[in-house]
Amino acid sequence: MRELKFALICKEVILNRFECDNYEEANKLARASHGDEAFAVDSTNYKTAIGDSYINGKFYHMSEEGTLE
Repeated sequence: MRELKFALICKEVILNRFECDNYEEANKLARASHGDEAFAVDSTNYKTAIGDSYINGKFYHMSEEGTLE
């Protein structure tokens, strides 16, 4: 089975990235490590980095100028 890539989100910020084979397990890991506000989002098809944002279902990257892209 192919490993999926997940972004660990809390308060609209990507705190970590990790691989897992299913969403339910990834979400449990997110909540166990960062509390009930945290959740996992499948980011397999997106270029994401720690510190990027996840707002209203979309990933955003913070540019060097401080704007969201």
